[in-house]
Amino acid sequence: MQDIVASNINFNDFLNLYHTSFSNNFYSLIYLKDRFDTFDIHEQDDNVYLYDNDMLLYFVNDLKKHTFKKCYTKVIAKNNQIMKKHDDFLKLNGFSMSDEYVYMSLDNVNIKHVEINIFSDDFDNKKVVDFLKKYFKNYALDISSIYEKLNNKHCIIYTKDKNIFGVLMFSHSMFGVLVDYIAVDKSCGIKNLAYLLLCKLCSQTSKKINLFVDKNNIHAIKFYERFGFYKNKNIIMRYYQN
Repeated sequence: MQDIVASNINFNDFLNLYHTSFSNNFYSLIYLKDRFDTFDIHEQDDNVYLYDNDMLLYFVNDLKKHTFKKCYTKVIAKNNQIMKKHDDFLKLNGFSMSDEYVYMSLDNVNIKHVEINIFSDDFDNKKVVDFLKKYFKNYALDISSIYEKLNNKHCIIYTKDKNIFGVLMFSHSMFGVLVDYIAVDKSCGIKNLAYLLLCKLCSQTSKKINLFVDKNNIHAIKFYERFGFYKNKNIIMRYYQN
């Protein structure tokens, strides 16, 4: 096996590999193209690794042992068979699973939309990012994507005295609306703020709403189930680190 080297591969050449390789990529091609020059790109034999800070996307043509930097990686699989293939490959390369998430969906029909006027459009973006850092592990936060969502108003924010006490961030896809982040400071003084954040999102779209939740967070899972979400056992998300 050749040594790993920094790569100058261009996006068009990368596309040839993209269509033939085994990968954990969860981004759209448009997103990859727009951010391609921002990745730290490495090659080894006919394999390409994209590092987004400490997060790894791999595009490999063999499932043997590779050389990876110390990093995290995320896998979203549509069934257990695909997940096992990723799991075996990552274990072979010194990764261990750190977290597993359950996929839940809300059909968003017959939902009682509560009129809510407590949320703000006037907030400091950096304060929102700092707030989310208190509730999510570093590898679960895509900082550039968060700023993009803030700029595009794909967020619902509750503030008090210019401080952040509740955040819901979302993105649109062909499968509906994905809740990327939801977090609430319990000292906010409002009962059921997480419920109100979700109600506000439901009032803004008629699409199905989806989210991932830590499988060990039973309290959160029960909260979503009470709201009307149901588990989709065919989709799994895991984080790994080496």
